[in-house]
Amino acid sequence: MHTADVEEVDAYLLRDKTMRGYLPGWTDLYRRQWQARWGIECDGIENSELCLTTSRDWRHQTIACMLRQRLIYRLDIAPISECKLNHHTAWKQGLPHEVCGPHVHGWPENRHHVINNGFSDMPVRRLIDGLVETLSDALGWVAKDLNIHIAPDQRDFAMPAAELI
Repeated sequence: MHTADVEEVDAYLLRDKTMRGYLPGWTDLYRRQWQARWGIECDGIENSELCLTTSRDWRHQTIACMLRQRLIYRLDIAPISECKLNHHTAWKQGLPHEVCGPHVHGWPENRHHVINNGFSDMPVRRLIDGLVETLSDALGWVAKDLNIHIAPDQRDFAMPAAELI
C-alpha cells in the first residue's frame, strides 16, 4: 500500500466536511437492497460520499464512507442478538473478541490492516457506545466520527417506501 494513500485518508479525516444538498433518492440494488449515495464536500471539492444501504427487510443497514471510491469507514446497524467474531488483531487494540449489535469499522482500528492488505477490507470492529437503531441515528454517529457537519434540515430523510421493499 502506498503511504501517500494512507496519509491522504489521515488528512481527510482531520478536515471539516459538509454534506452536499439533501439525501438523493434510493436506488434498487438487484432487488435485494436499497442504496442512496450522498456527496461529501471537503475543502470545496466533492471526492467522497456516504453510501446508505438497507436490506429489503430493514434488518441490516449500513453507512459507508468512500474516499475516491475506496472504503475508509463503515457503520453497521445490526440487531443486538447478532454477534460476529472480531478480527484476530482486535485484541491488540483493546477491542473485544466478539461484537454484538451495532458497530463501526473505523479507520483508526483498520489503518494498519489497510497498509498491509489494501483498501478492500476493514475487518476490525468497534462497538458503538450508544443507541443506534435507524439510519437517522447512525448518520449523527457517522458525522461525529468523520468530522462532517450535517445541517438540522439534512438529518431527516425518507426511507424507501414500504410498498417498494
